[in-house]
Amino acid sequence: MRYRFTRHEQQQIEQLAHYMELHVNRPLTLKELCRRTGMSARKLNEGFFFFLDERPLRYLSACRMAMALFLLRHSDQPIKEISSAVGFRYTKNFMLAFKLYWGYTAGQARKNVNDI
Repeated sequence: MRYRFTRHEQQQIEQLAHYMELHVNRPLTLKELCRRTGMSARKLNEGFFFFLDERPLRYLSACRMAMALFLLRHSDQPIKEISSAVGFRYTKNFMLAFKLYWGYTAGQARKNVNDI
């Protein structure tokens, strides 16, 4: 089923994306994102994909991984603190997600800033 999106709905999706970028440390769920926009999960998923070429939770994951990479390269924070700062409860889960997303470990990202 294809939805039609009003200009207001497009703005809601763009504002939600911005909110997600600013709140990568929060454990956001699809249910909460739907509540913020007043859209169903299906409509929100389709709207995100239509306007941003990504599903909401994948977009959030990409924001988290980008912020993590930035912090690894531009700060001296321990990896444990960075994992928490980007919304991971457990460092081990962060390490696995980072490796799957970027193709190299968080330690490698920090160690070889100029090589990657």
